[in-house]
Amino acid sequence: MTAIQEFKANTKVLLFDLYGTVVDMQAGLVELVTPYLKSKGWDGRPDAFVTWWRRAHFENSMIDALLHREHTPYREIGR
Repeated sequence: MTAIQEFKANTKVLLFDLYGTVVDMQAGLVELVTPYLKSKGWDGRPDAFVTWWRRAHFENSMIDALLHREHTPYREIGR
């Protein structure tokens, strides 16, 4: 039996972590937010803005988890 045949025979479920692995969230968010930031007259780096925003979400998510609270959604953190 080849390695591929063995893999097919023994694999029941195959999962992918889409968020940040298959889907490039950073690039997509930068592309989305760039026109908005420009329309507001902001002359900073959109990629740095997105990194800050994602970091803020991650930090808030970790705080929620450590305090055994509900998850705070992106939209709420963005406000």
